[in-house]
Amino acid sequence: MNESLKRWVYGGVYLFLFLALLGLIYFSFYSTRASCDDLLQNQDETGVDCGGKCAVSCEVKWAEPIVITARDVFIEGVEHITVMVTVYNPNAFVGVMRLPYTLSIYDTSGKRAFVFHRETKIIPGGNTYLLETNVKLKDRDFGRVEVTWPEYVFTERGNLNLPNLLIQDVATKKMREGIVIFGGVKNEEPAPVSEVIIIVQEREGLIIKRATQSVLSQIPSYGRKEFILELPMTAEELKKIDSKNLNLVLQAK
Repeated sequence: MNESLKRWVYGGVYLFLFLALLGLIYFSFYSTRASCDDLLQNQDETGVDCGGKCAVSCEVKWAEPIVITARDVFIEGVEHITVMVTVYNPNAFVGVMRLPYTLSIYDTSGKRAFVFHRETKIIPGGNTYLLETNVKLKDRDFGRVEVTWPEYVFTERGNLNLPNLLIQDVATKKMREGIVIFGGVKNEEPAPVSEVIIIVQEREGLIIKRATQSVLSQIPSYGRKEFILELPMTAEELKKIDSKNLNLVLQAK
């Protein structure tokens, strides 16, 4: 091999080694490695940083937070009120299995008059109602209601264990102090349901004028349990009430 050819061969080897070293340095220190938090859709991800080899689904990863859309207070006689907070979940495919929350009622002076520690389940793509009924506080003394909850984790719809329940045979009857709503809740599941809340709301269009609730416990598999709800009203309000404006809502706990 002549000297000129040797120089070309050695030069090519040195150039290859130099470029390989540069590549090693670049990929070791400067190149962004594909991961589940690099804000890119790579690897075998089905969305940005979700699905595929990433443990979290895209529905959970990019779910929007739940929000409070309404805080309502309804008068119950002279010295009692009902408070209802509406929590909306904008996500159609995920909910919250268990959401512990604190509901605080303040009077007009800013003092916290009542505090309730509860737990609820947030359904996908809809409203969840947080009710406190028969609270001993005059309407004129009511200041505001606040709800707080800790950081929560979304769960896909299929893992929320939402029971399949039906409201049956609903009837109403006007009484001296209000209207009574009664009927039954049928469990369409092979497993018993430990507890469910049934809420009745009087609506006028999109406006909820009053509401109350009752808790049903231990509905057997494929069984039924009766409920009775009383919505307090004045004699004048009873004359105007239309049973078509009564809306029943079931909430699993």
